[in-house]
Amino acid sequence: MRSICFAIFLYLISAGLAASLSQRIDEAAKSEMERQQIVGLAVGIIQGGRISYLKGYGWANRENRVPVSRKTMFRWASISKSLTALSAMQLWEKDQLKLDGDVRQYVPEFPDK
Repeated sequence: MRSICFAIFLYLISAGLAASLSQRIDEAAKSEMERQQIVGLAVGIIQGGRISYLKGYGWANRENRVPVSRKTMFRWASISKSLTALSAMQLWEKDQLKLDGDVRQYVPEFPDK
């Protein structure tokens, strides 16, 4: 699952966002689903704090033929750590996060040392 999210992310970044975005996303998602034998996935793109693209592919439950939808909940497992790191680095690039700062500045409920 990690590799498909990363592959789609890299594909979108390198291809640029344009009018044929949904077609490129569809092609990338379907290709990766086939290559990795993935039953279902969801792709979401947020630009300027707004959802600009959201679509499900495949099955949330293959046995009962339930398609992936906007409300499908996935088990993220270790991928959440990678996405958290990616988000942190994006904030760092915008000078909105100091990597060597006190974590309690961002998470006040974090316990003292």
